[in-house]
This record gives sequence, structure tokens and C-alpha cells, in this order.
Amino acid sequence: ASVGELHPSVAVVTNNIGLINYRLGDYEGAETFFMEALEMNRRIYGETHTETARTMQNLATTRSHKGDFDGAEEMYRQALQVQIDLAGPRHRDVGQAKLSMGSHSMNHGRFDTAEERLRDAESILVESVGEEHPYVHVARKVLGWSLLEQRRYGEAEPLLAAEVDWFTREFGTDHAQTTEAVGYLARLYEETGRAEKAMALEGRQGTDD
Repeated sequence: ASVGELHPSVAVVTNNIGLINYRLGDYEGAETFFMEALEMNRRIYGETHTETARTMQNLATTRSHKGDFDGAEEMYRQALQVQIDLAGPRHRDVGQAKLSMGSHSMNHGRFDTAEERLRDAESILVESVGEEHPYVHVARKVLGWSLLEQRRYGEAEPLLAAEVDWFTREFGTDHAQTTEAVGYLARLYEETGRAEKAMALEGRQGTDD
């Protein structure tokens, strides 16, 4: 490639085209552009750089959504190692990377692996960004989902109930995060023989004060 083709702005544009394809649901197209952007960033910045790690994360998420568990897993692990090398094992970027990896594991039915990653993510994020940061509560919500899938209802219920309250208070009843947390808690009520409580909970949706 010429010097012009390896300019950082070209890598940014290539990555952004990948993001557009991803948001349109064209995961094959997105993967192609993210791979090109990753190759550019590796040549421009080297392996251990925030731009390289960001593109790795984008590529990993795309592969996860297209059903390529192994390809996504490999890229998530590479991105995580870059973040650790850049900022240390307890940095917020490492916490966010482990949160992404936990969600990836959940989406592919690897619930025990997800739980370990989500507990790590929560711990790192509480330490690095504080108890009230939304990323902490996203990690707890997904952890509650993991426990629900493992039928560990006694552990899942207080966690999910707390996150329903937090997301409702901070974002309102109609926010996607609130709706997702409510869905998990309502499902837990249904699976534990409390259908009326599930219906009452779901009936709260769309009733912001």
C-alpha cells in the first residue's frame, strides 16, 4: 500500500464504514471493513495501541453477531490483552472488554464462562468508574441473566430486582436497558410460579411518573 493508503484518516474511515455496515445488519460487509481497518492500524500504530484494540473489539462483536463464536472469541481475547498491556488489569477499558466478552458468552449459551467474566467486569468497573456508573449496572443485569439461565433463581432475583429499580430510576421505564431487565425479572417470576407478579411488573412499562 502507498503512504496515502496507510494514513490514519483512511483507517478511521474504513472502520466507520464497517460500523455503518454493522448497524445495517450487514455483518459480512462489516467484517471485511473491520479486517481492513485492523490491518491498517497494526501497520500504522502497532499491536499495542488504543485504535488497534478498538478495531479488534468491533471485529469481535461483528463475528459474535454473525454466529462465529470461535472467531469472535479469538479477537476478544486479543483485544483484552492489548487493553491490559496498555492500561493494566484493573483499568475501566479492561472492565468494558470483559463485559463485552461476558455478553458474547451469554449470546452463545456459555453461561458459566459468562458468569466468571461478568463478575470480573463488575469488580473492575466498580473500582475504576464507581458504583453508580451505567456500565456497572449493565454488568449486573447481564450477570442476573446468566444466573437466571442457570436456574439459580435465589441469586438472580435480588440482582435483577435491584437493576430494574436502578434503570427505571435513572433512564425511565421505556429505555431499552430497563425493558430488558424487566423482561428477565418477569421471566424469573413466571418460572418460579408467580405469573401474576410477572404480569404486574410488565404492566409498569410505559408508566413513567
